[in-house]
Amino acid sequence: MRGFACAALVLVACGRLRFDPISGADGDGGIGDGSGSAGPDAPLAGFSHVVAAHNQTCALYRDNKLYCWGNSPSGEVGVGVFGQVLVPTPYILPAGHVDDFSTGGNRSCAIVDGTVYCAGNMESPAQSTPKPYPTPFPATRIGAGDNFVCALSAGAVYCWGDNDLAQLGVGDTGVHASWQRLAFTGDPTIVALEVGDKHACAIDTTNTVWCWGDNNHGSLGTGSTSPAVVAIPTKTLATIRTLPQIAGWHACSLEAGIVRCWGEGDNGELGDGNTNNSATPVTIPTLSGVTVLSTGGGVNEFDASCVSVAGDVKCWGLGMRLGAGNTSPSSVPVTVNGLPGPAVELALGNEHACARLVDGDLWCWGRGVHGQLGDGLQTTSANPVLVVRPP
Repeated sequence: MRGFACAALVLVACGRLRFDPISGADGDGGIGDGSGSAGPDAPLAGFSHVVAAHNQTCALYRDNKLYCWGNSPSGEVGVGVFGQVLVPTPYILPAGHVDDFSTGGNRSCAIVDGTVYCAGNMESPAQSTPKPYPTPFPATRIGAGDNFVCALSAGAVYCWGDNDLAQLGVGDTGVHASWQRLAFTGDPTIVALEVGDKHACAIDTTNTVWCWGDNNHGSLGTGSTSPAVVAIPTKTLATIRTLPQIAGWHACSLEAGIVRCWGEGDNGELGDGNTNNSATPVTIPTLSGVTVLSTGGGVNEFDASCVSVAGDVKCWGLGMRLGAGNTSPSSVPVTVNGLPGPAVELALGNEHACARLVDGDLWCWGRGVHGQLGDGLQTTSANPVLVVRPP
């Protein structure tokens, strides 16, 4: 999501989290937009950053104001109500600067001036108004997975929550109700974090990628399907110098305009024309010149990915989010129909996707029965629909 000290590190937008620097120059700004343009407070005309996960969507609007919408049975949309929220509604936060935010599973989190605030099924009873969960030091990144949360604080990663598949990366599979610091061999300085549904990855100042948690279909990129109870360097990703974008059971990486994916491929999630799983990266041969990448999905095989090529959006995987006018899966990238302008940022949930255009408008498509498309309706659309702008 937001800027950090390693300016040479190039990161791309992801459906769940966006840990991309905003300028690539000094590496020390706010939430990026995946396009290398100015940060979140620069474009005052509309939305400036968007994330999606499961059946929720959140976005910054105008002067660093966070809005969320979609399904909120546990209060995870963070707007003070339980149920379905059909249009962008203010996420309830104290005054301050929103440094980072994430939604995943039945919870959502944001960082305001270094303090983590989360809503949803964080504890019993569930809460629809975010409450503070301070990290040992001011937090700079936050990632909400499926019943667990990880944060980056002072170059270290801290996680807490469910841990049945070692998604906390702390060496065991027991539940932890408070922040636990991950131990990385050699104690590297971590600069970016990416959280999926049941696993997570990080990258350090040497561009080494570390991953931990569920590895059911090879989504950790280690060359095997064995889970990792602690963070391990993913040696098969040694040639990948950017933080992978991870979803439910697959992951992708964007470097020099080329996309490579690994993990589950049963529904064409790897984009190479096949439906095979792969525990090592495979290149998508039909894509080049890619500038933005997003992955999305969940633990129920809802995975898909989208990219922006010269502003045009192309998607592959399960069909609900492909935006091609139908719901058929595709093992190769297909073009999203009906976007009125070039896309500079993408976000994918379980069964919906969104694109932010250069004019600050948001367009979403896919499953919308929970209001996750943000158009005020509860209908599914195979083509993009315009998200209602807040007043």
